[in-house]
Amino acid sequence: MKKLLLVGLLLSPAVMADTIYKVVDANGNVTYTNSPVKGAQRLNFDDAVAPNGFSSGGAAKPKREASSTATATPTSFPRVDTETQKRRDNTRAQVLQDELNDEVKLFEESRKALSDATAQKQPADKLAKLQNSVTLHSKNIEALRKELAGVKEF
Repeated sequence: MKKLLLVGLLLSPAVMADTIYKVVDANGNVTYTNSPVKGAQRLNFDDAVAPNGFSSGGAAKPKREASSTATATPTSFPRVDTETQKRRDNTRAQVLQDELNDEVKLFEESRKALSDATAQKQPADKLAKLQNSVTLHSKNIEALRKELAGVKEF
């Protein structure tokens, strides 16, 4: 019983180290430690909430609720200038539009092949495969249109 209590205390957030260090060695391997090491980067978890709802300091702190408002971007998060982001968004929109155009062509080809096979009274298994192809391309078109609707245009 004492061992179980000791393990529980050791694993509790109250005794967890508040300071974590990230070390990247010469080979690019990343190691995390609670001991300061030469060349290590100190990570800040002041606002971190453990999965059990407690803060890293051990005091009760409720889990953060999902909200409709956007959270602030951390200062350490990589920034992209506006022009670069516009180019990326435009490239993404163009790629999606090209994919949509290709899917529309494939949809039309599949639909024509199904129509021809139906007219020639092809076997049911071949008709089923062609129908599945038409359905697949139709769903792809719908998904691409939905994705394109969410792209910012400049």
